[in-house]
Amino acid sequence: MTRSIAAAIVLMGASLIVCLKPSMAEVDSAEHDSLEGRVISEYGGQYSCIQGITGLTIQFLRPEADSQAVAIFKFGPSYSNQQIPRGAFLLRGAVNFKDGLLDLRPLSWISQPPGYSMVGLSGTSSDEGKTFNGKVLFPGCSSFSITRGAAGLGPEAEAANEREQKLASLYAYYLSLKICNDRLSGELDNTLEQFRKALAENEKNFDKEYTDRIWSKVAGAAGMAAPMANSEPVPQLRQECNNMVAAIPLLFPGLIKPGVPKKDF
Repeated sequence: MTRSIAAAIVLMGASLIVCLKPSMAEVDSAEHDSLEGRVISEYGGQYSCIQGITGLTIQFLRPEADSQAVAIFKFGPSYSNQQIPRGAFLLRGAVNFKDGLLDLRPLSWISQPPGYSMVGLSGTSSDEGKTFNGKVLFPGCSSFSITRGAAGLGPEAEAANEREQKLASLYAYYLSLKICNDRLSGELDNTLEQFRKALAENEKNFDKEYTDRIWSKVAGAAGMAAPMANSEPVPQLRQECNNMVAAIPLLFPGLIKPGVPKKDF
């Protein structure tokens, strides 16, 4: 069903990974305070686990001869998953900001929630260390994404995640309409064009690099969802697509600009 297409585009973009293993010795409070004093750079973002999208902060540390620790991995609630407990552990390994290479492995716990395991990270950067994207190193794990200076945890991070969720929903709906239009031989051309223009106006509130990243995630899922529309009988598909069109003013009221009649949607 077309309503399933829209849902599939969103759901396929959310990977799930597992984080379970035995506990290891935790860092004592005095050592933790010392580590916080060594922080030289902080990145925020998210990674995906079986518990859902998880907030992430990586704090890189000033090197010291008597310590293997190069970073602190902090995780906790995200906008879409408020039930995630907070935890933190140390990472060892290497990071090269200029060459855009990151390879970090778990070292020891700072604070371990029950049932959670430490994970490693392997990633790259194409902008001299402004952002890193890559794999979470644990059986069944997926990906992570972090940005220098961004909030990974707390109210600011939750607000950023909410904005990302809303933009992803707009993209998913637009791509669902496009799938409908392609199968229905252009019957929704007018609606699709007006939605695209309204979406472009909304995009002006975001940095292009940010919108490109969200678009890439959603578009990848859309490619997997398209066959669902191709397998439906045309009359049933047409009805479901028309229902989607009728729901636009209710689902995205802020997208309707003055001078754009609601009937055209």
